[in-house]
Amino acid sequence: MEKYERHIFICLGKRCKKKGSEEIMDAFKEASKREGLKGPVLTSRSGCIKACKITDIEGEYSPLAVVYPEGVWYRNIRTGDVDEIVTEHLKSGRAVERLLLHRNF
Repeated sequence: MEKYERHIFICLGKRCKKKGSEEIMDAFKEASKREGLKGPVLTSRSGCIKACKITDIEGEYSPLAVVYPEGVWYRNIRTGDVDEIVTEHLKSGRAVERLLLHRNF
């Protein structure tokens, strides 16, 4: 098994899929490959990660993604945000503050 520096999970739960998480997943894979991160970063699909259910407003936080090992949770991701997350966080290690839902560091 390869050793990865980071692992990003894209939520493909019902609410996130309604808001384009499949396209976001594809965009993460393309951007990671373009930035030369295909080996050090693994992009995976996830079932519902339940964070959108922490409010009474359906889907307020979706689409969602989580980056490990840092434990950074991103919310309201759009395809236009993917390049910034890839270059700032996955490549340079700096979380994108405006999209944070939660972080453990």
